[in-house]
Amino acid sequence: MRLKNHTIHLLAALSVLALAAPCSASSITVSSIGPGGLSSSSSAYRNQGSMNHLSPPETATTAAYRHSGGYLHALAGTGDLLPAISFSPTDLLFTGFEGAADPAAQPLNISNSGGSTLTWSAAKSASWLTITPTSGSDAGQITVAAAVAGLPPGTYTDTITISGIGAKTVSVGVTLTVGVRHTLSLNFSGNGSGIVTSTPGGIAINTNTSAAFGGEVTLHAAAADGSAFTSWSGDCTGAAVDCTVQMDSDKVITATFTHIAQDIRIIRGTPIYFTGLQSAYDGALTGEIIQTANIYLSGPLDLNLGKTVTISGGYTNNFTSRSGSTTLDGPVTVQSGKLIVDQLVIR
Repeated sequence: MRLKNHTIHLLAALSVLALAAPCSASSITVSSIGPGGLSSSSSAYRNQGSMNHLSPPETATTAAYRHSGGYLHALAGTGDLLPAISFSPTDLLFTGFEGAADPAAQPLNISNSGGSTLTWSAAKSASWLTITPTSGSDAGQITVAAAVAGLPPGTYTDTITISGIGAKTVSVGVTLTVGVRHTLSLNFSGNGSGIVTSTPGGIAINTNTSAAFGGEVTLHAAAADGSAFTSWSGDCTGAAVDCTVQMDSDKVITATFTHIAQDIRIIRGTPIYFTGLQSAYDGALTGEIIQTANIYLSGPLDLNLGKTVTISGGYTNNFTSRSGSTTLDGPVTVQSGKLIVDQLVIR
């Protein structure tokens, strides 16, 4: 340690101040140390070392210094301070499954909570762990990734150490849990059709299948034209189109789709099917044609939206040809707009 042109006056309350190398100071003038700390005349102070011992301990009235873990964290006055490494989060947890995709990478944020400039470097040991970048200055972010390829089920740990010149080395714990995947068997039922997809991916099909998953899986049912999704059964139940299951064992799930009678439709690019004439009228655009099968329909039908529509009846069930007419039982009221009928009998 080398000191040049320095004058230090100590009060009796401060008995020992020992600085460990490396430490340098230039043109330091400290006029007093006491309840007010160092005077403003110490602004030339530069410290690049560590403090091994301070005596007496710091108190609320002698805040001339702060001491933590053997390192100088602050000194009154306007001179430069030692850097200090701050980081978040304090631990990183990854969960993956044998033979599956790697878990998502996570950020590790680094900052300088001290003074001067923090030049840091990071290191790890495990081959399944990667960190990018491995060095930086002051604030920065490390991308931490864990790879499950080739790892049998189990729990794996490693430590990321972050060190910097003049700063205390810190450690970040990393834990990777590799779980077992189980088989999800998907079956289809009913006289309708549709497709089931999974999140995460693995299933996107309209026929019986199976796939291996770990953790949580969400199935989504989408009915085909002319069909409706009815329900899930087996290890997943309910009528909602989405169903979530925890793959802690093998699961068997059935998706049921039901055929919808395609008796009423509007051609708008692709056919739009309806269960009744009133809903078809409500959904039609002015000038559109509502096609109906050669069947009996129940009323009433209230035309009150001020638009012009045509009801064209007598179609076969697949709408490929026309035969006869459509019969509508119930009153038809035209409050506004215009109705044009073609092969429609109103009783």
